[in-house]
Amino acid sequence: MERRTVIRKALIGLGVVAVVLGGAFWLLLNRPPSCYRPVRLAPEDRVVTMREFRSRLMDFSNQGQMNEPFTWSFTEESLNCYLDSMDEIAAEGGAKSGAVRRAMEKVHLADPAVALDGGVVTVMARHTEYDKIVSARVGLEITPDGKLRVRLEGVKVGSIPVPDSMVHRRVEKYRASLAGSLKPSAGEEGLGAGISSEAVGVAIGRVIAAIDGDPVDPELSWRVTTRKRVRIDRIEIKDGHISLHVVPVLRPAAAKGK
Repeated sequence: MERRTVIRKALIGLGVVAVVLGGAFWLLLNRPPSCYRPVRLAPEDRVVTMREFRSRLMDFSNQGQMNEPFTWSFTEESLNCYLDSMDEIAAEGGAKSGAVRRAMEKVHLADPAVALDGGVVTVMARHTEYDKIVSARVGLEITPDGKLRVRLEGVKVGSIPVPDSMVHRRVEKYRASLAGSLKPSAGEEGLGAGISSEAVGVAIGRVIAAIDGDPVDPELSWRVTTRKRVRIDRIEIKDGHISLHVVPVLRPAAAKGK
């Protein structure tokens, strides 16, 4: 009789522990990252942000034409404003109205945001099917031999880490889907200054395809003008800022004349 009582109490105790752990797991699953702060702009402000984005591209182009090193920087807040204005930015480059949001809806994502600190870009979005915040920490660095290395440092749902095996399978799937689709087509309408919306998308696609893969050449795939090209020499990510240190890719004649 005493043995049955002990067993019953032990089972009750295990049940209580399971309930407590399950409740804690559920709370963590529903707890978004503290750095998740998506921006939601009014329609007129998204148009203003699109124009500011175009202006930043023009700044990049103008600096790139000088054959001198320069730094191109963004704040976390400005990047989140661009994310909320993706449709307006894409439409300016020739995409159909609402194309970006429809593409995100197909994969059940909404309200994207980024955070910048400690050499890492944390990319976040709300999974609309489960109403959970999914986040990924991505490290960017230029290797000693001048290549861009992209590291996936972890993925979470809420505050719960996703097993690496699941993450790597998903990364391989995305990498395979991107293969063969990273060349801009001829005649794409540009965003101005020789930089097209599709070319920007190709550059982003190559970064995604490089996650946990071989380092890639950080020379930008579009020409700043009809003659000049640039490459990323160093990347700094800290305190809510990302800075790309850019150097010109000089032709032999240009390099000789400097």
